[in-house]
Amino acid sequence: LCKILAGYEEPETGTVLMDGKSLYSYKGYCPVQMIWQHPEQAVNPRLRMRNVFEEGDQVETELIKKLGIEPDWMNRFPTELSGGELQRFCIARALALNPEFVVCDEPVSALDVSVQAQIINLLEELQKSLHLTMLFISHDLSVVRCMTDRAVVMYLGKIMEMGPTEHLFGAPAHPYTRNL
Repeated sequence: LCKILAGYEEPETGTVLMDGKSLYSYKGYCPVQMIWQHPEQAVNPRLRMRNVFEEGDQVETELIKKLGIEPDWMNRFPTELSGGELQRFCIARALALNPEFVVCDEPVSALDVSVQAQIINLLEELQKSLHLTMLFISHDLSVVRCMTDRAVVMYLGKIMEMGPTEHLFGAPAHPYTRNL
């Protein structure tokens, strides 16, 4: 699902529409950006963070400040940053292109619990202040409950149940959802 929404793969059947337009018809601009589960795999380890952005994304100073990125981090290599620091860079890179839609693929699962809370709070604030639409993918149901208005429960790539998050948590209809 992530790869289809991010435009890396096309669906075998059906189509993906944004505002009535095929996601694959956008030329030179993808309205969807990704925040990956493993930020260390999303950047070149041989480039300083400054160079990661020079390769294509221009990050505004205001955005960097909003994300809590320290200026001296720009001179570091990815391996010199903590998981939370690196994930902040990956969030900045995704938001630098002003996407219409952000797919967050387990963006906190590889982080320490205290850092998870910081990144979740940051994503919630960004969602509100930038009026972002996000698809938040997670196996951690407490994170899903915290981050979403609507939830979709999938099993083996198929939708089992969907609806308002509080309804799914309060009165799950599908046996798989109840087991979760």
